[in-house]
Amino acid sequence: MINLRLLIPDEAKNLGVLHPELIQIWDRKAAQEQCLRHTKDWGNNTSLGEILFIQHNDTIIGLTGWYDLSLCTDTTFPPSHAGLRWHGILPQHRKKNFSRQALKLLAERIQNKDKKKTHLVETYPTDRPDLGQYFLKTGFSLEKHYERPGSLYTDFETVSIALNKLT
Repeated sequence: MINLRLLIPDEAKNLGVLHPELIQIWDRKAAQEQCLRHTKDWGNNTSLGEILFIQHNDTIIGLTGWYDLSLCTDTTFPPSHAGLRWHGILPQHRKKNFSRQALKLLAERIQNKDKKKTHLVETYPTDRPDLGQYFLKTGFSLEKHYERPGSLYTDFETVSIALNKLT
């Protein structure tokens, strides 16, 4: 069984120092750096959403979170949609159903925090079809393809799922 634990501000600001193993979740250095930078900047501003540890038997095995897409200026999603934030499991803990369990707990948490949220959205680079396959296999539906020139990745796919399909 797993649980989710909210990062406290010092953990968020110093994630790379306190939990350097977590960068193994992402296989690209740029994504690793971006996660550490975003997490540090995020702190524990729960008005925007949350960043949470995924724990199994009190051992940190991953990271997940959500954010309020309606507060983002570069999105066209309705206010009922939340964004998935830095969801990932350490390589040695993959293929054990922990990710799906974490998504279920996250969906319940989002619904408890904001009753108006009905969907969870994830965006991933198109050159990572494995990510798309994982989310589609988990029940997400392909939403759209878009380009964002000047971004870390420029070519994206977006998937979404109704929160009640995860709970």
